[in-house]
Amino acid sequence: MAMISRALGYATLLGTMSVHATNYYVDSGLGADTNPGSETTPWKTLAVVNSAKLLPGDTVFFKRGGVWAETLTPPASGADGTPIIFDAYGSGDLPTITGKINGNCIFWSVPRSHLIFRNLHLRDCGQPDGNNVGGINVYSSAGISSNILIENSIIEGSQTWNIYMNGMSNLIIRNNVIRGAELQHGIYLSGGFGISGAIIEGNDIYNNKAMCVQLNSNGKNRLTGVVMRYNLLHDCQLGGINNIGAAAANIYYNIIYGVMPGIYNS
Repeated sequence: MAMISRALGYATLLGTMSVHATNYYVDSGLGADTNPGSETTPWKTLAVVNSAKLLPGDTVFFKRGGVWAETLTPPASGADGTPIIFDAYGSGDLPTITGKINGNCIFWSVPRSHLIFRNLHLRDCGQPDGNNVGGINVYSSAGISSNILIENSIIEGSQTWNIYMNGMSNLIIRNNVIRGAELQHGIYLSGGFGISGAIIEGNDIYNNKAMCVQLNSNGKNRLTGVVMRYNLLHDCQLGGINNIGAAAANIYYNIIYGVMPGIYNS
């Protein structure tokens, strides 16, 4: 992953983290859903994770090298200082989620807050024919989701867009590879239900069918507090950044090449 050297220099939007309450483990090869989810007796499927009674501070670890053809739907929210974390354990390739047929890899529509997703590989989400489906799809129509961090992951080959956020505050997307969306954008922030406070930094975003990054009010709500910095944006077919609704966006210290236009403001 080719990133721009930088000093982050900002306060986390997730609060000061404390000791995790409980660690759960998921192994697609040797796990069983009847297990208690410990490291020696892990769960097997995302279905059991989706129905688990997770509490603030809990961490769900996915076995490196494992593959899940399912959709991850976080069943609960964390809290300030005690987020719920989805992460990797073991050695080898990142744990891979491909989504069920025509389905998202990660999806929720009810408000969720204080969640961290890191060290995951979301691949071919929504394939082969999923319309308006992708890698991480948040359509928070029942209320605003908040304090979400997506980092150190690979999100690629999604049917529509790799990341879609609608109804979100205090969002960080950092240090990811986001590439090869089949129909639309690498990242799409929609103002349909509002977007406020979003940091997109340190990502390598490229080879997406439409824009590398789409900021769009959709005639509803202007996006506010959007910061884009230290990203590589390149070789997306329709351009680098399309801003049609972000008010006073701060876009700086990005490298944009191999696209036309580099930045479009409407």
